[in-house]
Amino acid sequence: EDIQDRVSKMKSWTAPGPYMIHTYRLKKLTTLHERLAAQMNQLLIHGSHPGWLTQGRTILILKEPQKGPTPSNY
Repeated sequence: EDIQDRVSKMKSWTAPGPYMIHTYRLKKLTTLHERLAAQMNQLLIHGSHPGWLTQGRTILILKEPQKGPTPSNY
């Protein structure tokens, strides 16, 4: 229930994670919500998580090419 509520509030077409699963798909795969909740509870109980779970990738996108690569232009 909590997972379904949180997933429903997420933006659908943001960049997918390392497994290339878009949030749109998570919203539609409601049968996974119970399993996701169980996995999250296990993480909370054990107090640790695998390193890959918090890894991410950031891609800077240039707003206006004519301004050049100044930090405020990303």
